[in-house]
Amino acid sequence: MTDSIFSQYRLERPSHESLLEALARYVGDDEAGDEWNGACQRAGVDRLLADTAPEQLMAVIAELEASGGHLATCAKGLRIRLMTYTVLARKLEQTPTPADR
Repeated sequence: MTDSIFSQYRLERPSHESLLEALARYVGDDEAGDEWNGACQRAGVDRLLADTAPEQLMAVIAELEASGGHLATCAKGLRIRLMTYTVLARKLEQTPTPADR
């Protein structure tokens, strides 16, 4: 059920790539790549992992926020996006399907 609702609203699980693309829209490709890679390194998160846990992505976002300035502002938007997806996913997993009722 969760997958069908997310696909209905075209909500994708945030990933390194999708968050990096969003960051690049704010600060440009070069700065986004450099800052994202540095934040991954500081957070101890392997940027090459295809399936990164939301907690790991949140750690990278926290590193961007700690950078201050415009990166911190951009990181807040990324945090909201990741938190929203995570909360919706949990809520949908807890919602009984018609077959469960």
